[in-house]
Amino acid sequence: MDINFIFSKELKQSKIFILNLEDIAHLLKKSLNNSILYNDNCADFNIEFLQVNDLNTNFKINYNSIIKRLNIIGRSPIDIIYGTYFFLSEILNFFFLHPEEISIPQYKDLSFLKSFNFEGEAKLSTRGTHLHTLHPIELAHFLYEENAKHLKYIENYIKHLVRTGNNTFQFYLLEKTNLRGFANHLKDIIPFAHDRGVNVGIMLSLFRVQQYSYKLVNPFKCFNLLDDCKRKLDMILEIPFDYVVIETPLGEFLPDLMKIIPKTIKKIEDYIINKKRTPLYYSKHIVRKDHSIMEPINKLKSNNESQAGFLFRTVMCYSLIDKEINAYENKNFFFVYKNMEKYAGKKKILFWPTAAYWVSFDNSIPLFLMPYFRARCLDVELCKKLKIDGHIIFSSGFEWGGFLVELATSNYLWSLILDETNINNNPFYLFKKLTLRNDGLFKIIRDIYSLLNYYLITKNYLPYITGEDPFIEFPLFNYTFQPRPKYSLKYARRNIKDSEKINLIKVLQDLESCKIKIEDKLKNYKNILNNNYNYTNSYKILDEIYKYIQVLVFRIKHRIYIYYAALIANNRKKLPFRGKIFLVRARKTRKEAKKIIEEVIKNFRYDKYYIYEKRANKTAYDFSYFYPAYSLFFWEREEQKILNNKFNPLFMKLWNFSKIIGLK
Repeated sequence: MDINFIFSKELKQSKIFILNLEDIAHLLKKSLNNSILYNDNCADFNIEFLQVNDLNTNFKINYNSIIKRLNIIGRSPIDIIYGTYFFLSEILNFFFLHPEEISIPQYKDLSFLKSFNFEGEAKLSTRGTHLHTLHPIELAHFLYEENAKHLKYIENYIKHLVRTGNNTFQFYLLEKTNLRGFANHLKDIIPFAHDRGVNVGIMLSLFRVQQYSYKLVNPFKCFNLLDDCKRKLDMILEIPFDYVVIETPLGEFLPDLMKIIPKTIKKIEDYIINKKRTPLYYSKHIVRKDHSIMEPINKLKSNNESQAGFLFRTVMCYSLIDKEINAYENKNFFFVYKNMEKYAGKKKILFWPTAAYWVSFDNSIPLFLMPYFRARCLDVELCKKLKIDGHIIFSSGFEWGGFLVELATSNYLWSLILDETNINNNPFYLFKKLTLRNDGLFKIIRDIYSLLNYYLITKNYLPYITGEDPFIEFPLFNYTFQPRPKYSLKYARRNIKDSEKINLIKVLQDLESCKIKIEDKLKNYKNILNNNYNYTNSYKILDEIYKYIQVLVFRIKHRIYIYYAALIANNRKKLPFRGKIFLVRARKTRKEAKKIIEEVIKNFRYDKYYIYEKRANKTAYDFSYFYPAYSLFFWEREEQKILNNKFNPLFMKLWNFSKIIGLK
């Protein structure tokens, strides 16, 4: 079956249209094993692309099954492309799962298609990802380690953004970057992105001491801060970035240079915006002003002369309106929403939530936290309500479900209407697609989500199964970064009172109940999967999700054993025999979880070198991001902490603290 692409001379002159159309033709050839013709009247199936500038939505598609003609209409060339990719994913059931994994259905022809009308409207104008290259994620290796293979990976990532309806990505510049060499490395990448309708932003710090972030000023090396900053900006902006993001604090919970050198910063802002003709955003972290960072930024916000926009951030699997979070010394993120509400319509506003939170929270354990899907989609609706400019999801690595959160969020950033029905109006639409709309398996996945949301979010038991906040062991810098349990492992082993033991045991019993209920759901999940999906394109990813949830169940089980061992210790220096029995059970559970992880990593889309090997790289970490999860480092360390009664940051140290805090 030959397919004929019909389009005007004007569209033929659009590089964005033609280059993306080549990718679409390549995908259709793989699906249909056919020929693609261009403006040929002899084909079996015709697809006509039309640009209508005053269209009342981003794209409209209509298909007439009698004459076998598909019309794809868009406001602009890129809107036509978005519509075509959504036709592939929503009508033909392509799955653009990952930059290196596309599930392509196989068809003899398209005679099965019935007449339909399909349209899509983007909820926000800027949609994309922040690649947090301060962490050793996959794209950090590709962006900062130069070779042809890495360039190909970056190109595939850019294609993936367009295929999933996005138009932007940004990343953090690293401190030890050779700017001349870096510009040469990116000389083809930025045009490649622009030619496909993708903008690229760069994130910098003024003088952030943490994690090898690039510093525009260094008062210890240069006294003329403004000239030094301009010199660096001239080199950086030789690369045609579409915008710049600047962090002004010295670090999390540390002083903000906005308060210390406000006049210099205003001159830097003027230089970027007016001299370099580049849009600027100030990154706004989630540390409130009464904990040092927000106060000076508020000072700048009140300055009507500032032309810069704001990048507002939240973290973890919580939404802007969840009531109890307790992260970064905040009870919740209400204040972030209020600030966004205050400046929406007055400043360029981008919202910046996470698809995973690294360090010791979820994808370093690893935990597949399904509440992420609810939180990200709920926040999209809040952003749409405020009419802000865009949504940039914070990427901390693709594996262990991060790519699924990003994909679901990208999809939810569009309103898709098929024959007058909104088909993607809930956070779990991705799972409905992956289950091929099998109500039985989809219901099981929804039920597992409901259990996790109830026990981990509503009852706030999530801190009992994540890793412990690294700074919980630093008495001199004991700020709360991630949510902490009411009873830490150290407290449970050394200091807990009898009355508190009753409360903690109640938590452990609730977690045991959660575990049993999910295990019961997983039995049905596996039966349906094996009986109904063995020969489908969805089997592999559905089996992978099943294993994610299995490991989460093992994590709950492991933590229950660890806490019981801690309680039995009852402030004794040596762990009694009964406590050691619980540690033996915990160790056995860890080994069972490791077997499942070993199975899952066989399906990882990039080489282990980029994901879970322990090796030096350009970031401040001596391993790739999934190494702590792959080795189950935090699980084993918890066992040893309880056994040896050691709760100090140097015990079984994973982090190179001198690198991370900028001393090395």
